[in-house]
Amino acid sequence: MRRMLLRRRRSTPQAAAPDEEIPRYPPFLEGIPATPVARVLDTQAALIERLRQATCLTAADFERLVLPVVSRYAGFVHLLPASETHHHRLAGGLFRHGLEVALLAAQSAQGRLFGYGLPPEQRHRLEPCWQLAALLAGLCHDLGKPVTDLRVTSRQGGYTWNPALEPLDTWASRNQVDRYFLHWRSNRWGRHEICSLLVLHRVLNDECLAFLANADSQIVHALAATLAGVELEGPLADLV
Repeated sequence: MRRMLLRRRRSTPQAAAPDEEIPRYPPFLEGIPATPVARVLDTQAALIERLRQATCLTAADFERLVLPVVSRYAGFVHLLPASETHHHRLAGGLFRHGLEVALLAAQSAQGRLFGYGLPPEQRHRLEPCWQLAALLAGLCHDLGKPVTDLRVTSRQGGYTWNPALEPLDTWASRNQVDRYFLHWRSNRWGRHEICSLLVLHRVLNDECLAFLANADSQIVHALAATLAGVELEGPLADLV
């Protein structure tokens, strides 16, 4: 009998420690916490620093032009996943994915020929602007997904977020939503590109837009066409 008890004790799984987090499936069953945007930004601080190092913007211009856009992007997509069952499908995936593509686009823009046909000195002057546009195109390339791919509600669906009207964090704060819940739409694939333009102003602020437009209006046109998916060829479209 004693041997049987010893064998049973050895084969019995040890109870998890009280503070040990046990993964659940599905992962969003209990909702996503409406945490402050500052904490969302902190989760990707290392990647944002890599983005800073990858640009040819001055430190002052990065602080003035890029960081506010990244912050607005974090407020808009918050901790949404980038997909239901594919890449970056966990909480915070859409924010992470946008930053990753922004970094790759900014890196790939270095050494690319922009402004073909312009004098060399003018092309050189516009290089930081084109690289910034590449960064923005990468960051915002999936910006339409909250519009087309899923519906976000509070508990029991009492409140529903309308991404065309306000960022997710503003909606959650205004309605005192502590956790939000995801409802994926059917037949959503391939529809988000054009809707990116519908909500682009939620992320791209006036100062950043003016910086690009004052440099060359063609940069703004290329950025919009790339995000909408209507320009399949061109320097930005090739990068993103």
